[in-house]
Amino acid sequence: MRETKIQRTRRQAFERKVFVSVLRAAGNEVMAEYRFDQVRRWRFDLLINGEGISAHPIAIEIEGLNGRHQSMKGFLADMEKYNAATIAGYRLLRFTTRQIGDGTALDVLARAGVRVTADWGGTYPAEGS
Repeated sequence: MRETKIQRTRRQAFERKVFVSVLRAAGNEVMAEYRFDQVRRWRFDLLINGEGISAHPIAIEIEGLNGRHQSMKGFLADMEKYNAATIAGYRLLRFTTRQIGDGTALDVLARAGVRVTADWGGTYPAEGS
């Protein structure tokens, strides 16, 4: 049976919680909706600091294929935001919701020097919480 839009949204929210839990369990500081520009009020989906990360924290943007990302205006606005973040010294990594859920994002973060543990011995957040 095909997944409904509501089911997909719930699954993606759950996968994001698990993703953040794994990063925190590994000892990283993870901040959601981190505002990096007070004037433009730009935010990152996530910002990661932690042992092993250089002086430049890692910003994560989780991209979807709907809404603003489908229009040229939204695409250009994202480019402006990403360029401003890079100039300000952030290391920006972009992932799809699928990459958050399938482990690709954790693999990339590990290569970027973020502490990631595959078997951290904790408990995942309960689905729906």
